[in-house]
Amino acid sequence: MEAISRRVAEKYLLATRPTPIDREEIKSFVTNKLVPAITRWLKRQVQDQPLGAVSGIVEDDLKIESVDGKETLRASVLVQSKAATGKWASVLGGSSGYRRWQGGEARVNITLWLNGALSPADYFDTDPMKGNRLSPLSACTHEHCLPYGLYSILTHEVTHAAESMFTGKQPTYYQQGPGGQEVADEVAYVNDPKEVRAFMQQVVDEVVRMAKKDMIRDHVKTDRALVDLCLQLSTTWMAIDKHLLSSNRAKILKAVYDGLDKEGLLH
Repeated sequence: MEAISRRVAEKYLLATRPTPIDREEIKSFVTNKLVPAITRWLKRQVQDQPLGAVSGIVEDDLKIESVDGKETLRASVLVQSKAATGKWASVLGGSSGYRRWQGGEARVNITLWLNGALSPADYFDTDPMKGNRLSPLSACTHEHCLPYGLYSILTHEVTHAAESMFTGKQPTYYQQGPGGQEVADEVAYVNDPKEVRAFMQQVVDEVVRMAKKDMIRDHVKTDRALVDLCLQLSTTWMAIDKHLLSSNRAKILKAVYDGLDKEGLLH
């Protein structure tokens, strides 16, 4: 790789702002490709039975630009389901692989896992007391909603994929569990620099989404109060905050303020 390309990439890998990714392209991919395909698949299943663990539900390609802007990766996005017990989240998580060359182009695999504790009927349930899991992405705010769960997890994994040509060392905080690799050291995982950057994407997005709501903005009088309230409503932040080192916490908070300022949401 050219030295200047690596320097550009390293600037983003060390930055206190999210790695640049095309969020609009991800939104379009989720809305126009993943959700319709998953919906069609769910309609073909037994409606009142939990999905459990299923492979190969949906697969489609998403183009991703590497962090140095010098290469386009073709990501094979595979949707599966994983056995679970809790029913709140529609999407349980995801993973991304390392860059490889195939057919003369750079490729990377991304896997997203639907919540196998849910049945197709659960996904299609429109009871307002439970929350519509198939609301449009623009109306979703949490991972209870399928489109937002897919979008949020995909932004995390696309961040890894965009960096995949620069970060190839296998982390040591995983262990092999009955369902595959599991995080054995939560603190090490959350504070891994590449995970900090990926979580940063999700937290900034969740905070900005909340801060745009009139009912939120009418409830607070200062920027600090706005940030504090929106962070409390960010499921990603609430999951990782207790594990973050102070330096990484500061990086994410700076990115949050920068994201809000960019959207014109600060006083």
